[in-house]
Amino acid sequence: MKEPFTLYSSGIALARFAAEHADITHSGRDILGLDFSEPRPMTAQNDTDYAAVKLQPYRLLTLRTEFEAAAASAPAEFSVDGLRYTRAERNGLLYYIQRGVKFPCDALFRDGRLIAWLCPCREQANLLVRDGFEEYTPLALWKDYAARPLYGVSMLGTFHMPMRDGVELAADVYLPEGAPLPVPALLVRTPYDKDDGAQTYFRYVRRGYAVVVQDVRGRNESGGEWLPHYYEVEDGDDTLTWVGTQEWCDGSVGMLGGSYLGYTQWCAAALGNPHLKAMISVVTAGTAFA
Repeated sequence: MKEPFTLYSSGIALARFAAEHADITHSGRDILGLDFSEPRPMTAQNDTDYAAVKLQPYRLLTLRTEFEAAAASAPAEFSVDGLRYTRAERNGLLYYIQRGVKFPCDALFRDGRLIAWLCPCREQANLLVRDGFEEYTPLALWKDYAARPLYGVSMLGTFHMPMRDGVELAADVYLPEGAPLPVPALLVRTPYDKDDGAQTYFRYVRRGYAVVVQDVRGRNESGGEWLPHYYEVEDGDDTLTWVGTQEWCDGSVGMLGGSYLGYTQWCAAALGNPHLKAMISVVTAGTAFA
């Protein structure tokens, strides 16, 4: 009999799996909508479909009996298929923490049974959970979210925002489809191409936020000269004002992202823009001269 598992990213179900040994089917949620696809057979190649959540569902599900056998005697450490783990106990549950990787995929056991893999990934928390065991995982922290509505993702369009010196910067705007407007907005300012990986921010749109992804000056579709770090204070401040005064925004804007995307947040905050209410700045520095 196939066992059901569900893949979650920050409390939102992204895909469903049914597994019996290496016989696995998967059903993914539409990138923009809410519906799940019809179940279809899964192979190792399909793990690339889930690269954004830093998990390999096919590999993990085919190895689940090996994980349980390796952890049966609760050893201090074990290895499965080149994955190295050490033991930790939290809240009466047995955890095995993966070592030697950038984004660890930790294993959680209850009564000798593997119930979940957990991958903390910067501002995300991604989990592959055996159905029925959600309350023993960090999903329990999202219980209040379970009753909140989810929305589809609608792209409003690409907009060219004028900066104070007349240069226009390109940004894509995504709105929660069906949500009552206006809503709070989240801003991402990137030199790495606003179109590359934008769907990783859709989890915020699904929870009712507008998301704006902007190419910084001189990059991709934005005008002006690309001088790293040089224009980010003024451009960030002007962009916050543009976003915060749109009819679909309630005036509150947060920012997020890592590395250079995190640096642009500190720059945008430097002038005290009243629309900026929150920042999620990771793996970055607050100054280019640190």
